[in-house]
Amino acid sequence: MKCISTVSYAVIGNIFYLSRGLRQGDLLSPFLFLICGEGLSNLMILAQQEENFRGVKASRRGPQISHLLFADDCILFSEATERGADLLKRVLREYRTCSGQQVNFDKSTVFFSSNTKVEDKDLVTHILGMQSSNNLGRYLELPNMVGRRKKEAFQILKNRFRQRIDNWSVRHPSQGGKKFLLRLFSRLYQRTQWHVFYFLKRCALSLKVLSQDSGGRKVMVSGEFIGALEGSYAFRRKKADWGWRLINYPDSLLAQVQLGNLPSLTWRSIWVAKKLLKDGLCWRIRKRDRVSVWNDYWIPNVGINGIENRGNNTEIESVSGLIDTTTRMWKRGLIETTFPEHIAQKMLQIPLIEVEHEDFQVWRGEHSVNDSVCPRCRNTEEDSNHVLRQCPTAIELWQDLNISWVINSNITDLWSWFTCVFDIGSNNQCRIFCCAAWMLWFSRNKLVHEGKTTTRGDLSQRVMNYIVELDRSNERKHTFEHVHQQSQARKETKATIFFDVAFDSKNSKSALGLEVRGEMNDWLSLKTVIHSAISSPFTAEAQAGLQATKLGISMGFQTVTIIGDSKSVIKKCNSAEADKSVLGAIINDIQRYKQFFQECYFRFVSRLENGEAHNIAVEALRTGEKMYLESETFISLQTGGEENGVKDPD
Repeated sequence: MKCISTVSYAVIGNIFYLSRGLRQGDLLSPFLFLICGEGLSNLMILAQQEENFRGVKASRRGPQISHLLFADDCILFSEATERGADLLKRVLREYRTCSGQQVNFDKSTVFFSSNTKVEDKDLVTHILGMQSSNNLGRYLELPNMVGRRKKEAFQILKNRFRQRIDNWSVRHPSQGGKKFLLRLFSRLYQRTQWHVFYFLKRCALSLKVLSQDSGGRKVMVSGEFIGALEGSYAFRRKKADWGWRLINYPDSLLAQVQLGNLPSLTWRSIWVAKKLLKDGLCWRIRKRDRVSVWNDYWIPNVGINGIENRGNNTEIESVSGLIDTTTRMWKRGLIETTFPEHIAQKMLQIPLIEVEHEDFQVWRGEHSVNDSVCPRCRNTEEDSNHVLRQCPTAIELWQDLNISWVINSNITDLWSWFTCVFDIGSNNQCRIFCCAAWMLWFSRNKLVHEGKTTTRGDLSQRVMNYIVELDRSNERKHTFEHVHQQSQARKETKATIFFDVAFDSKNSKSALGLEVRGEMNDWLSLKTVIHSAISSPFTAEAQAGLQATKLGISMGFQTVTIIGDSKSVIKKCNSAEADKSVLGAIINDIQRYKQFFQECYFRFVSRLENGEAHNIAVEALRTGEKMYLESETFISLQTGGEENGVKDPD
C-alpha cells in the first residue's frame, strides 16, 4: 500500500502543483480494498489459531465466528473481557501497520450482549476507545437483529406504509392513482425487507387492513400488492436464489445445520428458501439410475402424486428400468402397460441422450401460488382461450380493431377457432388478427415476467404500427437475390445441409426434411425422417439438427454448414456450454457429433431461404413415408465410377 498515492493539488502563488494517483471512485480501488480485507480476515484467523482468540457461537457445537465482512463494513466478534479487547486492539494495530488503513473509531460502535456486566462494558469501551450502544439499529434498511419481538422489528415498515396512506388524504388521488401508488410502494419494499426475511402473516394482515381502509380494497383482495400470506413471487424468487447454494453444496456447514425447537426468524427464512427450492426442482434424465420413478419429479408437468398406477411393478424403482440400454430408447411396451395413457405419452416424449451423463436437477419454473389465475383480470383461470378470447383486455382489443366478430364464434377448440377465422376473414383482417394475437400473448408475458402493464390503447396502436411496418418492408427492394444469399452462405465449407420440420401437434408427430448441396450449389442428397412422441416444435427442430449432423458424418464431409430457420435451436447448437433445458439431451448429442468434423457451423436463415427443406418435410408428414436419395454425381465420387443408383430407404 506504500506504493499507492492519491491525487493531490496545490497552488503556490501562480504555480500549480499536481500529483498523480488514485482518485475517489477509481476502478482499481475495489480490488485494492479486497486485498486489504483479505489481510484482515487472515489476521483474525491467525489470532484464533495461535492466541486462542474467541469469537461467538450460534450453538454450543457450532463453529466460532470471529468476523463478518460486507463491502467496506466489517463486524468483529470477541469476548467482553480485558484479554479479548487487548487481542482485538492488537489485530487492528497490526492491520494498520501492514495496510496503512486506520480504523475510524468515531464511526465505530461496540455492542454487548444482554448478560454483560456494567464494569466489563466500561473496561472494554475504554481499551478500544469506542462508544457503546444497546441499539443495533438498521443496516441497509434491514434490522440487524430480529429477536422474539418480531412485530416491533418490522414496525418501521408499517409506519412508513401508514405515512404514505395518510398523505393521500391531502392529495385526493383517484382510485387508479391509489392503485398505482400501492403497486409502487410494494415494489419498493419487495427489493428490501421482503426479499430477506419471511414476512410475518400478522404484519401482512395489518397492512392489508390499512390499504382496504384507504380505498385499495380491490388491489388487496386481488393479491396484486402483497402475496405475503402465502409467499409473494418476489420473496419466493429471491429466497430460491439463496437456497440454490444449499442444494449445490450439500456438504457445506450451512446445508448440514438442523433447525432447533425455537429457530430465529432468519434461520426460518433460510429454511423456507431451501424447502421452496426442493419442492420446485425436477430431474433432467441422463444416466437415469439416480432418479426414482415414483418419488421424484422427472416428467414435465406431472407431479409425484400424478404417478399412481404402481400396481404389481415393484421391481421398477429407478428410471433406468424403463430404458433399453442397447438401443438407448424407452421400453414402449412396458411404459404403455404400466402407466396411464397421458402419463405414458409424456414419458415417451422425453428425449434421451445417446451417451450417459450424470443426472442433474433444474428449476421446474413455478412462478407463484396463483399461477393459474389470469394476471390481467385476476378473476378467471388462465388458458389460451381466456388470453385471446375471454379476457376483458382481449375483448376490448378486438373491438378497437373492428374485428370483434372473431370472438362471437361458439367454437371452443383453439385451433378450430383459428381455422374458422382464417376461412371467414379477408387477407387484411387475417393479418390484423395474427398481429393482435401475438401482441396479446407478448404483453401477457411482459406482465408476468417483468411486471410491465400495457393498456388497451397501447395494444391497438402497436398492432396498427406493426401492420404499417410490414407494408413498408414489402415495398423495399432486396439488394441481393435469394440464390446469391445462399451461395454466399455456402462459400466457407464443402457442403451445406438445410433442415426443417413439419409438426402435427394433435398426434405428437413430426417429419423432418434434409437437403444437401455441394460447394458449387449442386444438389447432392435428400432425406426425410418420421418421428413419433414429439412434445413440441422445438424438440422436432432439435431432432432435425441432430439428423443433419449425422447425415454430414455418414456422407464423409470434413467441413459442413448446417442451416435451419429456428433461431433458438441454432443458438443452442453453436453454444459450447452444456444445455440444461428440455432439449439438453439432443443438444448435447449435437455438440458431441460436431467433433467429428474439422469445421461445423450452424446458421440461421429465414423460412423463405429454407423453402425446399420445408416442402420436403410437409410432404413427408402428409404421406408418412421416409426416404433417402443421392445424386448420381455424388455416388460416382463415392464409389469411384461404379454404377450409379439410388439407396434404399433406411
